Amino acid sequence: MVTVGSSEGALLVAKLPNADIEDIRGIRKIEVSYRLHRTSYGPAISLILTIFLDAFTDEDGVEHVPSVILETFFNPSDDVQMADFDDLLTHEHLRLLVYGDALDHRLSKKVTQPYLDPDLNTMGVRARQMLMEIDPIDINFDRAKAQIIADFPLGE
Repeated sequence: MVTVGSSEGALLVAKLPNADIEDIRGIRKIEVSYRLHRTSYGPAISLILTIFLDAFTDEDGVEHVPSVILETFFNPSDDVQMADFDDLLTHEHLRLLVYGDALDHRLSKKVTQPYLDPDLNTMGVRARQMLMEIDPIDINFDRAKAQIIADFPLGE
């Protein structure tokens, strides 16, 4: 998932297999989570959307609730990305555009933001402050993302 600026503000854009798009179609519970990460390569902010699918019970009687999880990151040293992050926080709803296997627009969703904790409104400022604590030669956003993905696998 990535963010894209538009005349109406920041949009979330995701590419998914067509089968996953069909699974998330309709009314679904969607959890929105923002996280500020500190790494040795600099800070990063992640936005995670967890889209819950229909529950099912396996042959052992155990109930499962599968989900589709989408994640994007914001680089505190990139003014455009941080403007998109700040913009997302000003909206009651996130706008998600989903593209399929052939890169065709297949689905749009309006996702209700959670109650925006006051700490969330300062997350961008805190990320920029954390960035200033890192030696500029050590800052590497791609490595920071890789470290976060390795340390916090989605769906586990």
